[in-house]
Amino acid sequence: MQKRILNIFILVLVLNTGNCFASNDSTPTLEPEQLITGSSLLNHNYNTVLYKAGVDVYGRYFSGLFLFKQILADTSYRIVMLSEFGLSYFDFKYKNGNFTVESCQDFLNKPMLIKMLQKDLHLLLSEIENPKKIKTFTGKNIKQPAYKFKYKSDKYYYFYTLNNQLKKARVKESLFRSIDIHIDGYDKEIPKQITIDHLRKKLKIHLTLLKIEY
Repeated sequence: MQKRILNIFILVLVLNTGNCFASNDSTPTLEPEQLITGSSLLNHNYNTVLYKAGVDVYGRYFSGLFLFKQILADTSYRIVMLSEFGLSYFDFKYKNGNFTVESCQDFLNKPMLIKMLQKDLHLLLSEIENPKKIKTFTGKNIKQPAYKFKYKSDKYYYFYTLNNQLKKARVKESLFRSIDIHIDGYDKEIPKQITIDHLRKKLKIHLTLLKIEY
């Protein structure tokens, strides 16, 4: 009898120990709204983030460097794209959700293209505040957390890894206009690779992380 009680005690101890290890290794489950509002990609504390960039626009390809710099003095960002030879393709200032064009090359300085570029950068730098009508998004090949919601005038679809990192976003502006954002890996909170694809439009941006300065 005593041996049986001892065996039961050992079994309970082992099970409890296993549960402790499992809870330490698991990622905390967040509510959908917490997950979505915390999914800003480049709105974090850093000095500069530098990406190698490739841009396809209207059948023309050009490459260079994408620089995101925080200006702490006035809580703004500067977003600059440079060629490999140091030529500035464009220089934008972003503050409180608004953009100012500091400079832009003529072949890029088209109202529709500027609007698309600024929408892309806004998606990278802004935070989703008060998302509406959040619902779980399911599908045949979706095995990880995914949600759809409304924000301002657009419909959003967010797909996450099991450790709560955003891996894909789709923004539907209308029935025929949408933007896909793919994220491949993170260095702490900063995406290592970002691909932005305007479906049905001729604009695609690919960014590969080179350096972060804090």
